[in-house]
Amino acid sequence: MSTKCETCPVKSKCSKKNPDLKKENEEWFYSKEVKEHFFKPKNLLVDEPKGFDGTGEVGSPACLLSDVLIHTNSKIDFIKNILVSNNVISHYGNSKNVTKTFKRRYNGEIITIKNQFGENSLTSDHLIYAIKVPSKWIYRHTKYKKSLTPAWFHAENLKKGDICLYPIPNDINNVKYLNVDIKRKKYDFRSKRIPNKIKITGDLLELFGYYIAEGHHRRTEIGFTFSINEEIYVQRVKFLIKKIFGIDVKITKRKKLNRIDISIYNLHISKLFKNLFDRGAVNKKVPDFIMWLNPKLQRKLILGLWRGDGYIDIKRKYPRAVYSTISLSLANQVKLLLLRQGIIPSVYREKEKIIKGVRHRKSYRIHVGDMKSLERLSSILGIKFIKRKRRLNVNIWCDNSYVYIPITNTKKKKMRTVVYNLEVDTDHSYISDSLTLHNCGDVMKLWIWIEKDRIKKCKWQTFGCASAIASTSMLSVMVTEKGGMKISDAKKITAKDILKRLGGLPAIKIHCSVLGDQALRAAINDYESKKKQ
Repeated sequence: MSTKCETCPVKSKCSKKNPDLKKENEEWFYSKEVKEHFFKPKNLLVDEPKGFDGTGEVGSPACLLSDVLIHTNSKIDFIKNILVSNNVISHYGNSKNVTKTFKRRYNGEIITIKNQFGENSLTSDHLIYAIKVPSKWIYRHTKYKKSLTPAWFHAENLKKGDICLYPIPNDINNVKYLNVDIKRKKYDFRSKRIPNKIKITGDLLELFGYYIAEGHHRRTEIGFTFSINEEIYVQRVKFLIKKIFGIDVKITKRKKLNRIDISIYNLHISKLFKNLFDRGAVNKKVPDFIMWLNPKLQRKLILGLWRGDGYIDIKRKYPRAVYSTISLSLANQVKLLLLRQGIIPSVYREKEKIIKGVRHRKSYRIHVGDMKSLERLSSILGIKFIKRKRRLNVNIWCDNSYVYIPITNTKKKKMRTVVYNLEVDTDHSYISDSLTLHNCGDVMKLWIWIEKDRIKKCKWQTFGCASAIASTSMLSVMVTEKGGMKISDAKKITAKDILKRLGGLPAIKIHCSVLGDQALRAAINDYESKKKQ
C-alpha cells in the first residue's frame, strides 16, 4: 500500500507584489504541523501487523472504465487487457512493473476528463496528478500558473482550465546492437545472409522510420511505397538498404498510380522486419527497445517517420505539422517520442468514413502547432524554421520532467458498469493516453492495540494525498499520547478536532481529514465486536 503521494504540499512561489496572488496562496496554505506530519509521518506502518485488537478500513479503490488506454513499455492497450508483469510508465516517467490487477462492479458517478491527448472516464474519487487553477483573473497568465504546486486531486475536483501533468518518459536504454536470430532454411539458396548483429545507428533508425510509415511485408520480401514526387526518399532508402544489409533493391515507377515501389527480395530481412514491426498498417508499432534509446538517436527515427506519413508547413499563416496513421499504438508512441524531444503534440481521432465512394479507416493525427515545438521539429527534419512573433498554445508548457496541458472539458454521468485498476510497484502510478493516474483512490487502513480500555498503539497505512497522510498521522498521535486515550473519548473525535490540531487545511482538502476518524471508529467497532464474542 502506498503511504505517500510523492508530492510536496508546500507552495513553491508567492508574489508579494500582487495582493490577489498572495490571497489565493493563503487559501492553499499548509501549516507547520501539516508539513511536519506529511514529511515525517508518525506511526506509519509498512507491513500489516500481528496481534492487534481492532482494525478499520475506509475509502474505496478508485477505478477506470474498461476502454481507458494505458501506456505499457511496448504499446498502448485497454486497461482490461493489462496483465501482472506488464510494465507501465509511472508519474516519474520511469518503467514500472504491474504487481496486481483489479476488476469490480460499480454503480455511481463517472467523470470523463478531456485534454489535447485524449479523454478518460473514471470514478469520481480517482486521483489525477494536476494543478488546480484558481478563478482569479491573474491566473489567466501562464507565468502565474507555473507558480502553482501540482498534487494528486480527485477527478470530481478538477474542471475545465485546470492543468494536467503528463510525464516525459526519461528511461534510456543504451543498447548498442540489434541481435538478429533468424535461421536459414535448409533449401533457401536465394536469400543473401544478413549479419547476426547490426549496430544501432541513426541510419538504421531512419530506415526503420521509413518502413513503419511506408513499408509493407510479404512472406519473402518487404517493400516501400512513395509518391511519384518523392524520388529523393526512394534513393535514400536504396542507399540505406545497401549500406546496412549489402543488398540491392528493385525500384518500379508506376506513373499512372502516381507512386514508386521499392522491393527487397530477402527472406531474412522479411522475417526481421515482421518480428520488429508486426504485419499490417493497423498493427504497426515501434519496438520496445527503440522507444527507450537516447533521444538524440531517436531523432533519425522521427525523421524517417515524418518523411513517410507526415508533413510540415511553416509558411502558412498558422504553421503546423501533422503525422497520420491508422495504428493506435503507433500514434501514441509517436506522441511519447515527440515529448522526449520537448515537442508538445495534440492527438486527434478521425472516425471511419466514406468520401467520394472511398472508405477511409479510423485514423489518428498527431498535430504540432506550438511555435517552440515546431522549431524543434523543423530542426529534426532539416527544414529552415521561420520564426514568428505570435506564439500558439500559450497555456501549454513543458520542462525536463512534465508537459503541462489544460483540461478542455469534463462530463459527469451515472453508470452501472465494471471498472478496472492496477497496482504498480514502487511509484504507485501509471499513465493513460491522456492522464497521469495514481493507482488508487483515498483508502485508509488503521490498527489499534488496547490495554485497560485505552488505545496504547495506533498504526496506519493510506493511499492518499498529503492532507490525508498528515491528518492520519496527527490522529495516531492524538489517540496514543499521554498514556493512550480512552475508547469512549476516541469515539468522539471528529474531523474538526483533527483540523484544529493541524492548524487547518485548504478548503478543497478538508474531506481528506474525514478518513482518519472514520477508520478509527471502524477499528474500535471491530475491537468491541470481537470482545463480545
